[in-house]
Amino acid sequence: QPLKFMPVTEGEDVTFVTENLRWAGYLPGYEIGVDERPVSYILMFGDRQIGNQFDFAAGSAVNQLLLAVHGMGLGGCCLAIHKKAQILEHFQLDAERFEALYAIAIGYAKHGATTMDLTTDCKYTLDENGDFVVPKRTVSELTIKK
Repeated sequence: QPLKFMPVTEGEDVTFVTENLRWAGYLPGYEIGVDERPVSYILMFGDRQIGNQFDFAAGSAVNQLLLAVHGMGLGGCCLAIHKKAQILEHFQLDAERFEALYAIAIGYAKHGATTMDLTTDCKYTLDENGDFVVPKRTVSELTIKK
């Protein structure tokens, strides 16, 4: 259980995290609007003093956190932390000990999302209402039959 979690709820810290994440990477020029910004985050870190393999625990934790957020009637989104050094420095965490993994954005969903069968490209788009359209592989493509 090598994970540590940090709730981020203070305005200036929420703004810092928001500005140091990549939003909608498949939409060139997309910038998160003021009315779209999360009201809080849960940051996830791997603690190297406990272990160094974080993938399984992180996947399970992200899933549970997003289900809990949804269960409270809120919107949630998991984003990989790419600017690891900036996040660690801002929150004064030891970079030798901690690895910044994910940010769970929590707020009030501004956009909806629908899925469509993936044909050739997994890149999501926005529809005419500004909602995300996300290509997903079909069940038959995900299933291995013997």
